[in-house]
Amino acid sequence: MDRRQFVPEITAELLADCEREPIRNPGQIQPFSLLLEVDARGLVRSASGNVSELFGEASPVGKPFQHTVSVETARRIESGIPAMGTSRVLRRLIPGREIWLHRDEVGFLIEFVRHGQNRTSPEELEQLDTLEFLAESTARCHGGGATQDFCDAIASGFRELVGFDRVMVYRFSDDWHGEVISEAKRADLSPYLGLHYPASDIPAQARELYLATRTRVLEDALADTVPLTPSSRAASVDLSLAVGRGLSPIHRKYLANMGVRSTLTASIVRQGRLWGLIACHHGQPFLPSLEVRQTIAALADLIAARTELEDYRDRDRGVRAGQRLLAELPGVLETAENWAVGLASREAGLLETLDADGIAIVVEDRVHTRGTTPEAADVLRLADWLESRRDTVAITDRLGVDVPEFAELGRTAAGFVGLRVPHTDRTYAMWFRSELARTVRWAGDPRKGIVDAPDGRRLTPRASFEEWLDEVRGTARPWTVAERALVGDAIRTNLLDVLAGTQRRQIRDLRTYRGILFEQVNDSVVVTDPAGVVTFWNDAATRLYGFDRDEMMGKNVVDFAFEECRPLVENLLDAIRTRGDFVTEHLAQRKDRSTVWVEIRGQILRGPTGGEIGTLLISRDISNRK
Repeated sequence: MDRRQFVPEITAELLADCEREPIRNPGQIQPFSLLLEVDARGLVRSASGNVSELFGEASPVGKPFQHTVSVETARRIESGIPAMGTSRVLRRLIPGREIWLHRDEVGFLIEFVRHGQNRTSPEELEQLDTLEFLAESTARCHGGGATQDFCDAIASGFRELVGFDRVMVYRFSDDWHGEVISEAKRADLSPYLGLHYPASDIPAQARELYLATRTRVLEDALADTVPLTPSSRAASVDLSLAVGRGLSPIHRKYLANMGVRSTLTASIVRQGRLWGLIACHHGQPFLPSLEVRQTIAALADLIAARTELEDYRDRDRGVRAGQRLLAELPGVLETAENWAVGLASREAGLLETLDADGIAIVVEDRVHTRGTTPEAADVLRLADWLESRRDTVAITDRLGVDVPEFAELGRTAAGFVGLRVPHTDRTYAMWFRSELARTVRWAGDPRKGIVDAPDGRRLTPRASFEEWLDEVRGTARPWTVAERALVGDAIRTNLLDVLAGTQRRQIRDLRTYRGILFEQVNDSVVVTDPAGVVTFWNDAATRLYGFDRDEMMGKNVVDFAFEECRPLVENLLDAIRTRGDFVTEHLAQRKDRSTVWVEIRGQILRGPTGGEIGTLLISRDISNRK
């Protein structure tokens, strides 16, 4: 199966259908929770249908919430209302219940959550050694060893602590499909380790909710949920922060198809972005205690910290590798035919350091390559694309998927790093990795969740999670954190300085050589910078025009022309800039105002990048021909 992306049959329309499911406002809660919605005046606007378990048969709707609880509890609630968009828990006020307060824009929610269990097996010891486990995990987080081993220890340790049938660490990829990277499970269960799940399993609005609420509980996927009353108000209540928020029927069906009755999930968040999840599954109903929920939240934070620490170390290693490379680069460039050829050379090491298959250096429309690269015309197309982007660096391991116009380049450029050298005229460095077809192990065929309904195709929970293999094409070996840092931090920020230093040395050496060469010719030789300021004036120029070198160096040639000759000199310089080179004869004035017929040849001087660096003017006395 030749695929350019993961599960393309799951279209944007099908995903949009999932996005319309009201998961923030389901209008129902799980039966382990009782809920009151309270407005800014303290009046109950809606309540869950099971509040009679605590408050008797009379409905609290329309009454002050203080009438439903004791005076002391009401006082604690009033003083404990949290900041907007946050939650707070109050303990030991009502036997057998935690009181959760959730603040929103129109008021707040009061949630009475039944106490859960510390372990899945009630007959086992209820006391948890959570502090010891967290202390060991924290020490392991900041110690040595591989991050994979750390995640494995978290999964196995937490499963042993609480007793879940399965505990997994799940990581999201850049395109939001996920992979189980660690797993601890009951021996008789089929393994999920290494299996991939499509992004549609956890759609965008669900991922946003994982950011808002870092832990999520499902006590029993088969239990009926409890609606809010009155029904006219139910769909307006935002339950995003509620511990007992009723979960989507689609999600509960999905879990039931996996043979799962209860779950506990914690979000692994790095710098405000959802990195992954710790997901716990159990085959029987189970409500975890507050201590268990707080422990898994702390473990998720430890995984976030550990993976960030590993990425920091990798980035630092990449930056240091880039700095070493850049320190040696000037010596390579000075001996190269030109700096662009030098950058692409084996001696420069840019190809090898990034472990790429090919490299291209583009200066204007000139392409210098080494290794396996696209054709020059396609490299120039990539340069045009880089020029159109706001960012100076582009990195992808699936160029044809991310930028479909380059899909045909997959054989040589599935992996692509492009760098626009800042403050230069169309100068780019590009690295390429060839396509690496790979087999992805899916948890069931993701396409089997697509069914035909009378009103169109719909995405439904898969009934099978048996391993399904798929060959994915158009992707390359991913760029590591160190490699990304090498390009994005070291090379991008320092390459211009290296090139500028190399060009300064080349210009200095050129001037030395030029002086030796031009002093040996009989013709007048004058060199200016782009603004017309004299940078070289040989002895023959002094003999022809009468001005010596000290008078002219650093001065503009137009300023030293007599007033009546200045228009002629300005026109001459303009003609050279317009045409690139120019030949003319004219009657020139010397310093002593005597005249001489001269033939002047003018030519633009260009630097290694093709940009103008000055003007060369060669003059010869032709009075004997006049």
